Amino acid sequence: MKADISAARIQALTPILQGSAGIEYLQKAFSKRYMLPDMRSDDVNWLSMLPKTSAWLMEVQQTSHQDEEQMESSRASYRSSVCETGPVHGIPSSMRTGGRVVVGKTIASPMESVCVNERRVLDWRSFQTLVHLGVLRLVSGVTPVIEEALPETMVLNVHRLRAAQNEYQRIIVLATG
Repeated sequence: MKADISAARIQALTPILQGSAGIEYLQKAFSKRYMLPDMRSDDVNWLSMLPKTSAWLMEVQQTSHQDEEQMESSRASYRSSVCETGPVHGIPSSMRTGGRVVVGKTIASPMESVCVNERRVLDWRSFQTLVHLGVLRLVSGVTPVIEEALPETMVLNVHRLRAAQNEYQRIIVLATG
């Protein structure tokens, strides 16, 4: 009976916690955990208040050029192999995967669209890209994600990061196995 009452209370709170109240709760919990002042303050030195986060972002920023070069190199080698040899020679149509992409007025497969030199614009210096690269490094790392090694801003999401790391490793095993 008590379990049913608790489940009903949790179910009643779910819409509230998933909305703005949940975000406010997380902001307050984060501020309380790291003894931070009001988040709207402009005169606070956040780099000194969150040393692991600032070190993590600086490390990602310093190595982002390597990621950019690696991405462009992979793109170029893939583009040259697909465009020179043809993307689907010898593969029966029943085994081909992927959708169709409209290029101009003709319909092409996604691999053929690489040959027309389509590029997604990615701002490698933007804060959002740096955070994405940092999270990717955390998830794709060999060592397990542990709370002590995480930036302060990621500690409240340690369980999500562990789940993402497990899923990433599962995909790697499936792709290589």
